[in-house]
Amino acid sequence: MYSSIKLLVCAIIFWVTSPAFAGIYLDKIVVEFDPDGLPREDIVVFNDDPNENAFIDITIHEVINPGTEDEERILVENPQDANLLVTPAKMVVAPGSKSQVRLVSLNQNSPVDQIFRVTFTPVLAPFADEGSAVRIVVAYQALVIVPPDNPGENLSYEKNEGVLTFTNSGNSYVKLENGEICGQLLSSCEDLMATRLYAGNTWSVELPIDGQVTYRAINNSGSRTLVID
Repeated sequence: MYSSIKLLVCAIIFWVTSPAFAGIYLDKIVVEFDPDGLPREDIVVFNDDPNENAFIDITIHEVINPGTEDEERILVENPQDANLLVTPAKMVVAPGSKSQVRLVSLNQNSPVDQIFRVTFTPVLAPFADEGSAVRIVVAYQALVIVPPDNPGENLSYEKNEGVLTFTNSGNSYVKLENGEICGQLLSSCEDLMATRLYAGNTWSVELPIDGQVTYRAINNSGSRTLVID
């Protein structure tokens, strides 16, 4: 019982999606492959500790049915099965320095975006003092999007009884941000939630007032402004 409790307090793991924290940090947390570019991207890992090496394990999870109630994250043990290669799988970053991780798309004509989560987990050395109690491990997770050969979102929406529903029937994601609804008086505007709709996703947002809605829609080919009366 005691050993189980000690294990728990000695390895508290935080999963973060911001690119920086004490110790190590990443130069980006979203990686999107260019459908017309080279099939490789890089993530740079920084170690801002001036004294200690950072030992890091890197794992890949493929996201099945992303953005839905049936979403699953499956550990990738053979990168060729998931069409994404990440190298190295383990790394050491010297104090105050940086190292590069290469991501290579092995995409074999997937009909829709392939979504992955790549996790960078620091590995702690054993306690020098057996009386020590708590250590915090901060693991970083990068979102990786591998598009199909001819990506494109197909966004539709319906406004009904105070609810705005979006559907993406295309084969690639669309990100909705900077949402706002304004009543007849321009001063009566309220912000709306942002989201990323993957291929096949439907998402609804409640409208707190009656008025005109605007959103910025972003995909791999650019952005546009939606105006919905």
